[in-house]
Amino acid sequence: MSLPPTQAAGPPPADVVIPTFNDGPRLSRAVASALALPCVARVIVVDDGSDPPARIDLPDLQQHADRVTLIRQPNAGPSAARNAALDRVSSPYCVFLDADDTLLPDIDLALRFAAAHNFAAVVSARVDLAADGSERPKSVPPEWADRPLPSPEDVWRPIWLFGMPGVVLHRRVIDAGLRFDLSLKGPEDREFLHRVAARGPIGVCSARVVRYTLPSEASLTGSRNFPRMCADVLRLLDARCNDAGRAHWQQTLAWYAGTLARRRPQTTVERDLWTTMTAACSRHGLRLPLKARLRMALGRLTPR
Repeated sequence: MSLPPTQAAGPPPADVVIPTFNDGPRLSRAVASALALPCVARVIVVDDGSDPPARIDLPDLQQHADRVTLIRQPNAGPSAARNAALDRVSSPYCVFLDADDTLLPDIDLALRFAAAHNFAAVVSARVDLAADGSERPKSVPPEWADRPLPSPEDVWRPIWLFGMPGVVLHRRVIDAGLRFDLSLKGPEDREFLHRVAARGPIGVCSARVVRYTLPSEASLTGSRNFPRMCADVLRLLDARCNDAGRAHWQQTLAWYAGTLARRRPQTTVERDLWTTMTAACSRHGLRLPLKARLRMALGRLTPR
């Protein structure tokens, strides 16, 4: 039986956390979307070493001076920026937002849902914004809609739901000292939520609370990010894989293996990652897809 997301009388106040790095005018759009909502007590922007320094250009910004905090720090990555913002949160809840996204009015429903059931965090549906400007509504899995997440291990399920934009976080999690792992690139959102879920239930709200700008395929699989992401996922696999989450890890490794096998030419980095992945799968009883194994074998026969 689902839990009513609007059971609470009204939304509790929340601080909105926005890390930014060279986002230009998109940052102002994100800030404006948050300031337009009465439930937002304050917007905390962390400029993570932008060049030139980030600016918030809004015609009525002076009217909201007491609701906007801008922090500047040397470039250290989005996790460090979010951690710096979490140290400044003073409201009962915080909401995460990326600088290229916008907050939607139904964040009220997620906040009410969180307060009504005392969730440690709430993840919600969203609207995806494609490069061509089209919008694609995304619904939460129906078996989870307006219910508590069944298990902390479900955060490893390889679906879009566990990114940070739109996540509502209870202040008690912040006060307990939970912060993002600065050593991770790619899976840091899920790893953080996994630790949150171990401290209290995570609710899944069917309301669409954020308009999310889809990243380009190149940003996910490019030579700069992908090897690091893959290595960090394999490190997490060794640290966190158990019987309850094994099926989710199997699906995740299938994507990474397929992406790794398609990369050409195969460098020493790719070959070493494949060796590490093969060994990790063997340790945890996971299977690499046949197509990926064949592609890697073909790559080894192809001159560099």
